[in-house]
Amino acid sequence: MPSEESATLQPARPHSDSLPSTLHLEQLKAVSQPGQPSPDRSTAEVRIEVSAADQATRRTNDRPPPKIPVPRLRVIRGLKLNVEYPIADGANYIGRWDSEVVEIDLSDQEPADRVWSSRRHALLTLSSGIMTLEDLHSLNGTFVNRRRLYPGQTRVLSANDVILIGTVQLQVLV
Repeated sequence: MPSEESATLQPARPHSDSLPSTLHLEQLKAVSQPGQPSPDRSTAEVRIEVSAADQATRRTNDRPPPKIPVPRLRVIRGLKLNVEYPIADGANYIGRWDSEVVEIDLSDQEPADRVWSSRRHALLTLSSGIMTLEDLHSLNGTFVNRRRLYPGQTRVLSANDVILIGTVQLQVLV
């Protein structure tokens, strides 16, 4: 068994965010309980404890952070299928970009000779994880799951709901 002065502990691979690459037994005793005599332990016992803690830290740090799902709309009928539009917190205007800005621009989803969506057709609002849709007095109406949403009427949306705006169908993904 090595003497206390020469006892060192070395993790399998040193990391900048893990334990130091070399720990002296005196440092371990000083850290364990200042002013208190540390219990007699063999170097092997201390080495096993530090090694297990270092491995647990590596396993935790190697995991990717959990993905937070971003609500979005996917085109399921339109000129460009499977295009996804992310939904931001707050107001998201749906329509055709022209003189007024819209967050979800459907101008490239309808043929130029059959444009049925209004410039500001509907308002999709995301607040505290709840999505609501409101028709903004559009000419051709807004539909959710084949049911008309009348002007000024608001409806809470759920995952997989299908929104029809003009000739474009959008599926709600959460």
